[in-house]
Order: sequence, then structure tokens, then C-alpha cells
Amino acid sequence: MTMIRTLPYLSAILSIPVLAQPGRLDMDFGMGGIARTTVAAEFVEVGAVEVLPDQRILAGGYAYIDNAGDILLARLLPDGGMDPEFGNAGVVIHDDGNTEYAVDLALLDDGNFLVLAERFVSTSQSDILLLRFNSNGTLDGSFGTNGRVILEGATSDIPSSMVVRPDGRLLIAGGRLEAGNGSMLIWGLLADGTIDTDFGTSGLVLIDVTPQADQAQGIALQEDGRIVLGGRGQGDSPGNVGIVAARLLADGTLDGTFGTNGTVALGGNSSITSIANVVVGSDGKILLGGHTQNMGAVNQTLVRFDSNGELDNSLDGDGILYHAVGLYAFTNAMVHQPDGRIILGGAGTDDGFVLTRFTSVGDVDLTFSDGVEDNIAQVVTAFPGNYTQVEALALQADGQVLAGGGVANDLVIVRYQNSVTSAVKEQPTARRFHVYPNPIGADGLIRFDLEGMQDPIRLELLDTSGQVVQSNFWNASAPAVIDVHALAPGSYVVRAHYRDGLRSVATVVMP
Repeated sequence: MTMIRTLPYLSAILSIPVLAQPGRLDMDFGMGGIARTTVAAEFVEVGAVEVLPDQRILAGGYAYIDNAGDILLARLLPDGGMDPEFGNAGVVIHDDGNTEYAVDLALLDDGNFLVLAERFVSTSQSDILLLRFNSNGTLDGSFGTNGRVILEGATSDIPSSMVVRPDGRLLIAGGRLEAGNGSMLIWGLLADGTIDTDFGTSGLVLIDVTPQADQAQGIALQEDGRIVLGGRGQGDSPGNVGIVAARLLADGTLDGTFGTNGTVALGGNSSITSIANVVVGSDGKILLGGHTQNMGAVNQTLVRFDSNGELDNSLDGDGILYHAVGLYAFTNAMVHQPDGRIILGGAGTDDGFVLTRFTSVGDVDLTFSDGVEDNIAQVVTAFPGNYTQVEALALQADGQVLAGGGVANDLVIVRYQNSVTSAVKEQPTARRFHVYPNPIGADGLIRFDLEGMQDPIRLELLDTSGQVVQSNFWNASAPAVIDVHALAPGSYVVRAHYRDGLRSVATVVMP
């Protein structure tokens, strides 16, 4: 008797457990864990990645077109396909008349989103550009002037990051460069893009921590409304650059209970220092992640402060951690997991995406690995022939890690597994498909009936570790066959990807 397995209507999420190694590519995403989209540009970069409540993925950055840079936005479906409901086949390129580069994104409660960008006016001047987009990728004309706000500086104002306060007001952090000097900068705006005159001096706060050039590179909010900044500061010589931090009250005045009169400066001995992100933990401690030059090498760097601005000795014994990944470990992004572990992403001596995970006390977490034992970093994803690096990180609701970057003129999002056990996940769908015979017969062929679906789909066969061992494209209106006679006996997962991003799964046995 022929055995037929039918996948019925699914009204809830179905999970078929498979073993998964944290740090390995998530084969349930894109092609082999990598979603790669070619953009009509000479090259592209990614500055920020956000996960929407429905698990779609929003990315923002830069597209170099005709000797100028434009803001690049893209939205992906949960499985890594481009979202046809956003912009032009999932991509928006916004030319604001100059060269612009998106550095941060912020999601709003109504489904719209903000884009923070640097706007280059000339070789010696740049301004801060803030745009608000509707959820479909069109400009929201109700914000600022036709959807945009420009904050002009005396010479160059360089934005880095932003946060939305619980009441909808906005804070923008960055640096002001003026006559060879520089200050940490923070602007306060109302929800409609007008200046918040109750913040700082006419909406602006400038903070000098070190004798020379300071720049805020990250911003975070505490639960009590106080504002934390982290960045870089230059001492009395060009080679004396270190990490700086500041904390402000909600109205923009410096918080005298933090550090020295509201600021902290950690001396440096190099011009290579950068902070990728600032996070306030549930315990009130303040974490900064980035890279610094130490003992001749550029190292991944973590710094953690207690709530009063003192270094937290529970991190690597003295509050400061340097981790070498070869000679160079440029770090552009950091995420802080709910369990206290920390992931840094950037580039190493070799081209490619480099990620390292640390425990809450600063030990390298060896359970986060791509399985290649000779890597000097825990996770390296190579793109042969192309220089690239992680430029943005985000965590999904299920803990999976998203890393964004650019490879030539391709926008690239990579998803990594990030739990000891994972699953092949099913999205709700009324679609059915039949897999037979099951167990697989002596001819080693798996046959599929896909009940007349006309959309082109991708069929994948995964082993119990979650690795894709076969992948084929089929038109669902015709019977499909996969030859598996060369595979080892055991259980396998069959997964069908539909054009609209939905999936179906079934389990088959190879006797």
C-alpha cells in the first residue's frame, strides 16, 4: 500500500525540531542563509537594520549612483524574499538633491518609520537630514516640510543615531565639527519634526568632554527618561583618542550624578577608536561596544559602566574588554541579548562578515560558532572577491541574528541561528502538498503533488542539523520529483517556499 503524507490546513505555527548550531547560517532564510538583492547602483552599503512587528525586515543605507550617493531603503519578507508591497519590488532609492547616507532607522507605532541621514553639502560641510516614510516606502508629507527636516550646522554636523521617546518626541545624536574642534551633539525634536524648544538651548545640546574633538556615536534611553551618549573623544594630541560617555536629564542638562559632572573620558593612545552602539541593561548598567587600537592591533572592545559612571569590574575584571581578531577587528554593530550575552559585528583581517559573541562577564562565547575550528573569530561569512563587512545587526523576536552589509552593488542580509535548538518554522497557510511514498521507496525518489498552485516555488530538503542538502525550483502546477537515493538513511524535512513568502513543511523518512 502506498503511503501518502498530507499537510493539512495550518491554523497555527508548526515547528519540526532540528538541531541547530548558534552562529551557523540559518538555511530557512534566503538562499543558504543569505538574502542578496542587486541594486541599480555602482555600489551599496547598509547603515541600519530593523525587524518589524510582523517579522519583515527593513534595511537602510546608501546607493552610489552617477557620482553621487542616495538613500537606499529595502524591505524583506520574513524568509528573505523582497517585499513587493514596499517601494519598487522591495527597494526605495531617495535622492534628496545632494549626497546622502542613511545611518539609522526608527520604527513608529503607526507603521511609519524615520530615516536619519548625513547630507553632504560640500567637502567641508554636512547637515543632518531626517525623513519620515509611510509604511509602503513613500514620503510622509505631514512630517516637517514634505516629509523631511534639515538641521544645519555652522560647519559640519554628523548624525550617528536616534531614539524615539515614549511620548513620541525624538532625540538625534552626533557630533559638530568646527574649526578643528568638535563636540558631542544632541537635538530634540517634537513628533512632527519641529524643534523641541523645551530641550537644551532651543532644542540643541553641545557637550565637550575632552580638549579636542568629541563625537556622540550612540544614544540610549534609561527607563527613568535620562539620556545616555557614548562615542569618541580626542585629548591634547591627534593620537590620544579614547572612549567618552555622557548622561543627561530628560530636559538636556548634564546629570551630575554620572561620572564627573555628567561625563566620563577613558584615555586612548591611538587615533582609531569608534563606538558602534550604546545599550542600557535592565540592571541599569551602561554598555558600549566598538573597536579601539590596543598594543598595535585594532581590537573589538566592550566597556561597561555602573549607573554612576564608574567602570563595572564584573566585565573582564576591570570594566574594559579588548578582543583581538587577527590584526584588525573593525566593529560597526552591537546587539545585547536578553540573556546578557553580547554580539559584535564588523570585519577582520580577511574580507567578510565577522561576528563574535561574549558572555555577560566578557568571556568569548565558544558556543556561538560557524563550526570552522581554524577561524580566529567565532563566525566568519566570506564573500570571495569582494570586500565587505557587517555594518548593522538586529535580533529577531525568536533570537535569530540578522547582519546587514553591501557586496559590490548587492544589498546583503544574512541570518544566523542563535539558540541551542531551533526549528523549521511554518507560517499559517491553507496550502497543502502531498509527499509520497513515505518512507521513501527503493527507487530513491520523493514525489510531490502541490494541488495546482501556479506560483513558482522552491523545494528544499534539509537534514536533521538544518542544513539544506537539495534545493530545486518547480512550477507547482506540475508534479515534482527529487532524487535522494544517494542520501544516508534517516529523517529529512521537506520545505516548500511560495512566491508570497509563505511556506509549508513535511517530514519524510529515508529507510
